[in-house]
Formats: sequence, structure tokens, C-alpha cells
Amino acid sequence: AADNVIEHYGVAPERVHVVEMGAQHTSKWEAEELERRVEARLDAPLRLLWMGVEWERKGGDVALEVARELHERGLPVELRIAGNAPEEVKDLPFVTFLGFIDARRRPEELAEVFGSSYALLLPSRAENTSMVLADAASFAVPSLTSDTGGMHAMVHEGVNGHILALDTPPADYADVLQRYWKDPSSYLAL
Repeated sequence: AADNVIEHYGVAPERVHVVEMGAQHTSKWEAEELERRVEARLDAPLRLLWMGVEWERKGGDVALEVARELHERGLPVELRIAGNAPEEVKDLPFVTFLGFIDARRRPEELAEVFGSSYALLLPSRAENTSMVLADAASFAVPSLTSDTGGMHAMVHEGVNGHILALDTPPADYADVLQRYWKDPSSYLAL
């Protein structure tokens, strides 16, 4: 839309600004507390968070395969599923099913889930813009997502996460996470 205003209406680029969407659920913690929580993630299992109601569209099956790959590589991974998931997924040894977390009734629980998550994993197949990406950033949780829809409005490559091609195999997502797991300073910078 911004490019369209510049190109078709001749508005000077310096006069066109994109105001990005903000988080719906934001951290109430001070910067020092956020930093403490980020550093604590380095000594915990690799807790990946997947949030969504539509398992297929939001790439829940891909997230599951990423976690399975990391588990098979011997990393201490835990895929935490907040939302909906098929029954057969809920009992896997590397999966913790959280169910739906109502932020209006249980905001502290939602904050704890975000605050202790190593990364948000949302390999969506179709998405306009997912608010959970902004929510994760509010809690200093990097996101790994797919290049679909408006994901670039929420995730800035190498700043607060990574956007991978829509057809990226789960092993490549696992490679990105494993690189950060082996290089804590890179994770802290992200």
C-alpha cells in the first residue's frame, strides 16, 4: 500500500510511513525482568511454542515435525501447544498440550508461557498477519514463521526472528533452532 501511494499518487517517499500493528497481549515486565527471563531460557529445555486454533492452516503439523526432528537429534525439546491439536499429538513425549489459554481470564498464565518459551514456531500455510507474532516479540520471544501473507509486517529477518520459504522442510527449521541453541550469544542478540 505504501509503495502504491508513492508510485501512483506521486507522494514523496519521506512523507509515507507504515505504522506496524502492535501486540494484543503485551508484557508488563520491566526490561531487566525480560532480560532475566531470556537468559533463563538458555538453561531450560528448548521450549517451542505453537499457538493456534486451526492446526493445518497454522502449520501445527510442521511445528510437530520440527520438534520431532530436534528430539531425534538429541536436543532437549518441548513443543508447547496452546490452542487445538489432534488427539494423537497430545501424548507424544516431547509435546506439552496447554489447551486454549484465555488471556482475559488467565493473563498471568499466558505471560508465563510466553516468558519461558525459547521461540514461537508458526509455519503457517496461509495467513494475513498473525497477532501472536507481535505478542511474542513483546515478551522477547523470537519467531520462526513461513513466508506467507503479511508475516513480514511482524517478523523482521534476523531482528526478532526468521521467515522461511513456504515450502521449507521441517529439518531446515530445526537447523535454524539448533544453530541458536549451540550459540547462546546469537540467541541473546536475536
